[in-house]
Amino acid sequence: MAQKPLRLLACGDVEGKFDILFNRVQAIQKKSGNFDLLLCVGNFFGSTQDAEWEEYKTGIKKGRKGIFTGSSGLQIVYLSGTESLNEPVPGYSFSPKDVSSLRMMLCTTSQFKGVDILLTSPWPKCVGNFGNSSGEVDTKKCGSALVSSLATGLKPRYHFAALEKTYYERLPYRNHIILQENAQHATRFIALA
Repeated sequence: MAQKPLRLLACGDVEGKFDILFNRVQAIQKKSGNFDLLLCVGNFFGSTQDAEWEEYKTGIKKGRKGIFTGSSGLQIVYLSGTESLNEPVPGYSFSPKDVSSLRMMLCTTSQFKGVDILLTSPWPKCVGNFGNSSGEVDTKKCGSALVSSLATGLKPRYHFAALEKTYYERLPYRNHIILQENAQHATRFIALA
Protein backbone atom coordinates (compact mmCIF):
# COMPACT_ATOMS: atom_id res chain seq x y z
CA MET A 1 0.00 0.00 0.00
CA ALA A 2 1.46 3.37 -1.04
CA GLN A 3 2.03 5.84 1.79
CA LYS A 4 -0.02 9.02 1.56
CA PRO A 5 2.23 12.04 0.88
CA LEU A 6 2.46 14.82 3.47
CA ARG A 7 0.44 17.93 2.66
CA LEU A 8 2.38 21.11 3.44
CA LEU A 9 1.25 24.71 3.55
CA ALA A 10 3.87 27.47 3.46
CA CYS A 11 3.51 31.17 4.18
CA GLY A 12 5.77 34.19 4.05
CA ASP A 13 6.12 37.05 6.53
CA VAL A 14 3.52 36.85 9.30
CA GLU A 15 4.75 40.10 10.90
CA GLY A 16 2.85 39.45 14.13
CA LYS A 17 -0.56 39.18 12.46
CA PHE A 18 -1.40 35.87 14.11
CA ASP A 19 -5.17 36.21 13.89
CA ILE A 20 -4.96 36.81 10.14
CA LEU A 21 -2.65 33.81 9.74
CA PHE A 22 -4.80 31.43 11.78
CA ASN A 23 -8.05 32.59 10.14
CA ARG A 24 -6.55 32.21 6.66
CA VAL A 25 -5.23 28.71 7.43
CA GLN A 26 -8.63 27.66 8.80
CA ALA A 27 -10.34 28.99 5.66
CA ILE A 28 -7.90 27.12 3.39
CA GLN A 29 -8.41 23.91 5.38
CA LYS A 30 -12.20 24.22 5.10
CA LYS A 31 -11.85 24.57 1.34
CA SER A 32 -8.99 22.13 0.64
CA GLY A 33 -8.88 19.78 3.63
CA ASN A 34 -6.32 19.50 6.41
CA PHE A 35 -2.61 20.05 5.88
CA ASP A 36 0.07 18.13 7.76
CA LEU A 37 2.40 21.08 8.37
CA LEU A 38 2.39 24.86 8.20
CA LEU A 39 5.84 26.22 7.43
CA CYS A 40 6.44 29.90 8.16
CA VAL A 41 9.43 31.72 6.71
CA GLY A 42 10.48 35.33 6.94
CA ASN A 43 9.61 37.85 9.64
CA PHE A 44 7.31 35.98 12.03
CA PHE A 45 6.91 38.39 14.97
CA GLY A 46 7.14 41.78 13.25
CA SER A 47 8.97 44.86 14.45
CA THR A 48 6.26 46.43 16.61
CA GLN A 49 4.60 45.21 19.78
CA ASP A 50 1.15 44.20 18.62
CA ALA A 51 -1.99 43.62 20.67
CA GLU A 52 -2.43 40.21 19.01
CA TRP A 53 0.96 38.98 20.30
CA GLU A 54 0.24 40.42 23.76
CA GLU A 55 -2.91 38.28 23.94
CA TYR A 56 -0.82 35.15 23.37
CA LYS A 57 1.92 36.26 25.79
CA THR A 58 -0.56 36.96 28.58
CA GLY A 59 -2.53 33.76 28.02
CA ILE A 60 -5.78 35.42 26.89
CA LYS A 61 -5.28 33.38 23.73
CA LYS A 62 -3.64 30.01 24.15
CA GLY A 63 -0.51 28.88 22.38
CA ARG A 64 1.79 27.72 25.19
CA LYS A 65 1.27 24.02 24.56
CA GLY A 66 -0.50 21.83 22.11
CA ILE A 67 -0.85 18.67 20.08
CA PHE A 68 -0.86 18.58 16.31
CA THR A 69 -2.08 15.46 14.56
CA GLY A 70 -1.69 15.52 10.80
CA SER A 71 -3.98 13.79 8.36
CA SER A 72 -1.16 11.26 7.81
CA GLY A 73 -1.22 10.39 11.52
CA LEU A 74 1.99 12.32 12.30
CA GLN A 75 1.71 13.57 15.90
CA ILE A 76 3.68 16.59 17.13
CA VAL A 77 3.52 17.90 20.70
CA TYR A 78 4.94 21.30 21.61
CA LEU A 79 5.61 23.08 24.87
CA SER A 80 6.66 26.74 24.57
CA GLY A 81 8.81 28.82 26.86
CA THR A 82 10.81 27.98 29.96
CA GLU A 83 9.85 26.21 33.18
CA SER A 84 8.15 28.21 35.92
CA LEU A 85 7.00 26.94 39.30
CA ASN A 86 5.52 30.32 40.26
CA GLU A 87 1.84 31.28 40.04
CA PRO A 88 0.61 33.04 38.06
CA VAL A 89 2.75 31.56 35.31
CA PRO A 90 4.27 34.23 33.02
CA GLY A 91 3.14 34.08 29.40
CA TYR A 92 6.61 33.02 28.26
CA SER A 93 6.73 30.03 30.62
CA PHE A 94 5.08 26.67 31.19
CA SER A 95 3.97 25.13 34.46
CA PRO A 96 3.52 21.67 35.99
CA LYS A 97 -0.19 22.02 35.05
CA ASP A 98 0.74 22.47 31.37
CA VAL A 99 2.88 19.33 31.46
CA SER A 100 0.30 17.23 33.32
CA SER A 101 -2.51 18.31 30.96
CA LEU A 102 -0.46 17.24 27.92
CA ARG A 103 0.27 13.89 29.56
CA MET A 104 -3.40 13.42 30.47
CA MET A 105 -4.55 14.18 26.91
CA LEU A 106 -2.23 11.57 25.44
CA CYS A 107 -1.09 8.94 27.91
CA THR A 108 -4.47 7.84 29.28
CA THR A 109 -5.45 5.67 26.31
CA SER A 110 -4.43 2.03 26.44
CA GLN A 111 -3.19 2.03 22.84
CA PHE A 112 -0.80 4.98 23.39
CA LYS A 113 2.72 4.03 22.35
CA GLY A 114 4.31 7.46 22.05
CA VAL A 115 4.28 10.58 19.89
CA ASP A 116 6.34 11.21 16.78
CA ILE A 117 7.90 14.59 17.64
CA LEU A 118 8.25 16.62 20.85
CA LEU A 119 9.32 20.28 20.54
CA THR A 120 10.51 22.15 23.65
CA SER A 121 12.75 25.12 24.30
CA PRO A 122 14.71 23.69 27.28
CA TRP A 123 16.58 20.42 27.26
CA PRO A 124 15.28 17.72 29.58
CA LYS A 125 17.25 17.77 32.83
CA CYS A 126 19.82 14.92 32.99
CA VAL A 127 19.30 13.96 29.33
CA GLY A 128 22.97 12.96 29.18
CA ASN A 129 22.66 10.24 31.85
CA PHE A 130 23.91 6.91 30.47
CA GLY A 131 24.46 8.61 27.10
CA ASN A 132 27.29 10.06 25.08
CA SER A 133 29.05 13.24 26.15
CA SER A 134 27.18 16.51 25.78
CA GLY A 135 30.43 18.48 25.59
CA GLU A 136 30.57 21.63 27.68
CA VAL A 137 26.93 21.40 28.77
CA ASP A 138 26.34 19.85 32.19
CA THR A 139 23.00 18.09 31.72
CA LYS A 140 22.58 17.68 35.48
CA LYS A 141 22.56 21.47 35.97
CA CYS A 142 20.79 22.72 32.85
CA GLY A 143 17.39 21.89 31.45
CA SER A 144 13.98 21.30 32.91
CA ALA A 145 12.75 18.51 35.17
CA LEU A 146 9.24 19.13 33.80
CA VAL A 147 10.48 18.53 30.24
CA SER A 148 12.17 15.32 31.45
CA SER A 149 8.86 14.19 32.93
CA LEU A 150 7.03 15.03 29.72
CA ALA A 151 9.54 13.18 27.53
CA THR A 152 9.37 10.15 29.82
CA GLY A 153 5.59 10.02 29.49
CA LEU A 154 5.22 10.89 25.81
CA LYS A 155 8.05 8.67 24.54
CA PRO A 156 8.70 10.77 21.42
CA ARG A 157 10.52 9.29 18.45
CA TYR A 158 12.29 12.66 18.08
CA HIS A 159 12.71 15.38 20.70
CA PHE A 160 14.09 18.74 19.53
CA ALA A 161 15.19 21.47 21.95
CA ALA A 162 17.51 24.48 22.05
CA LEU A 163 18.59 27.22 24.53
CA GLU A 164 22.04 25.85 25.41
CA LYS A 165 23.67 27.31 22.27
CA THR A 166 25.24 24.01 21.28
CA TYR A 167 24.44 21.08 19.04
CA TYR A 168 24.04 17.74 20.81
CA GLU A 169 22.64 14.51 19.46
CA ARG A 170 22.23 12.00 22.25
CA LEU A 171 22.45 8.29 21.57
CA PRO A 172 18.90 6.93 21.15
CA TYR A 173 17.30 5.76 24.39
CA ARG A 174 14.07 4.09 25.53
CA ASN A 175 11.71 5.23 28.30
CA HIS A 176 10.65 1.95 29.84
CA ILE A 177 11.73 -0.28 32.71
CA ILE A 178 13.62 -3.23 31.25
CA LEU A 179 11.97 -6.61 31.91
CA GLN A 180 9.02 -4.94 33.65
CA GLU A 181 7.34 -2.96 30.86
CA ASN A 182 6.80 -3.56 27.17
CA ALA A 183 9.63 -2.21 25.03
CA GLN A 184 8.86 1.21 23.55
CA HIS A 185 10.28 2.85 20.47
CA ALA A 186 13.55 4.75 20.83
CA THR A 187 13.76 8.47 21.47
CA ARG A 188 16.31 10.51 19.55
CA PHE A 189 17.08 13.75 21.39
CA ILE A 190 18.59 16.48 19.23
CA ALA A 191 19.56 19.88 20.62
CA LEU A 192 19.96 22.64 18.06
CA ALA A 193 22.61 25.31 18.41
